[in-house]
Amino acid sequence: RHDILLMPSLLETFSANLPEAMAMGMPIVATDFGFNRNVCHDAAMYYNPQVPRKAAEAVAQLVANPTLWTEKITRGKVEFSKLPTPTQRYHAYTAILRSMVA
Repeated sequence: RHDILLMPSLLETFSANLPEAMAMGMPIVATDFGFNRNVCHDAAMYYNPQVPRKAAEAVAQLVANPTLWTEKITRGKVEFSKLPTPTQRYHAYTAILRSMVA
C-alpha cells in the first residue's frame, strides 16, 4: 500500500503517476519544476531536487499535519477533474494526426 507519491524526477517524462495519485487520493511531494507544477498546481508539496533533505521535510510536514494532508488530497482531486478524459485525449490526438496528414 502507498500513502504518498514522491516524485524525485529531474527530467520530464511521459508518466501518469501524478494524475493517478490524485485520482487515488494520495498527497504528492514532487521536485519543483514546471512540468510538475503544470499538472499539480497547488495540489502538491514541492522541493528543490538538489537538496534531498527538503523532500524528507515535505513528507514529514504532511505526516505531521492532517489538515495539510487532507488539503493536498482535496486539491489533487480538483486538479484531476480538470484533466481531459481518455476519450477527449483520443480526439485531440486524432485531430492532430488528421491535420498532419491534410
